[in-house]
Amino acid sequence: MRRIFTHVDFLRAAYQDINEVKGKRILDLACGATSYEDNARGKYDPWMSRLLKHLGACPLGIDICPQKNESFNFDTADLTVPDALCILDTASFDAIYVCAFPTRK
Repeated sequence: MRRIFTHVDFLRAAYQDINEVKGKRILDLACGATSYEDNARGKYDPWMSRLLKHLGACPLGIDICPQKNESFNFDTADLTVPDALCILDTASFDAIYVCAFPTRK
């Protein structure tokens, strides 16, 4: 539950009223995925994309691992590779969210 409140705090910092995200197209980079092998206790679940969808936004989650049974739009990409985001059909987003971008060797 603490993770949800953390994401709500981020939204409040960006929008005076978090309900302003309704209808907005928001890119969630390194959103997390339930399919991570080491996803103990939901640590890497895509909390922000889920919250945005719940609030009526149109999130697009991007992560290296595929999603399982999620209601928001998503795609897989290795963001450590140059031009990884060329998979996007358009670069038009109302906001881009990056909470934690893990580094990989």
